[in-house]
Amino acid sequence: MEGLKKGFGVEKCTVYSISYGGWVGYFMAEMYPNIIEKNVIVSSGVGTTDDEKVAQLSRVGKQPEEVIKTVVPKDPDAIRLLVEKSIYKYDPTRLVPDFILWEFIKVTEHKNREEKEELLRSLISGEVDSMVYALPQETLLVWGDQDYFFPIDVAHQLQRKLGPKARLMIIKETGHGVNMDSPNELNELIKTFVFGQLHK
Repeated sequence: MEGLKKGFGVEKCTVYSISYGGWVGYFMAEMYPNIIEKNVIVSSGVGTTDDEKVAQLSRVGKQPEEVIKTVVPKDPDAIRLLVEKSIYKYDPTRLVPDFILWEFIKVTEHKNREEKEELLRSLISGEVDSMVYALPQETLLVWGDQDYFFPIDVAHQLQRKLGPKARLMIIKETGHGVNMDSPNELNELIKTFVFGQLHK
């Protein structure tokens, strides 16, 4: 964050994170309260206990490597499974041939794959502290009411832990992949939050 401040002259910013990236967003907000002005966390298991993590992740796979294989897919079948569990309204991969999905993996999923897998292993194993404390920043939580990975009770729990400056917005008929299921609604919520127009 100091590099961002020095290199680009950014004095204040808003951090947006989704899914397991939510842990990164939370810890950044905790570490840099003078730079991060607002925080947006979407569909994330931040603050879940080890038992809760096991219960939720067991829906994806019984062993850690099964979970990682699904969440950080390495082949078209794994992508289709991830999409099936993440997106509620439609299946964007239904008519997509394998060769295009292989290209997608090559271009996107290979980038920082080791870092993504290491983060997931840390989260699953409990190496990452599950304790969450109230943040000084205003925080927007956005959830889909059909989230397969982290149901709405996880969202309400996180809101309570983050304190009075956290607000929760739930989008109906939307799964874990809020940015795919309801991109317009998500973008509008983030814009109004950042510019100070979002009401509870």
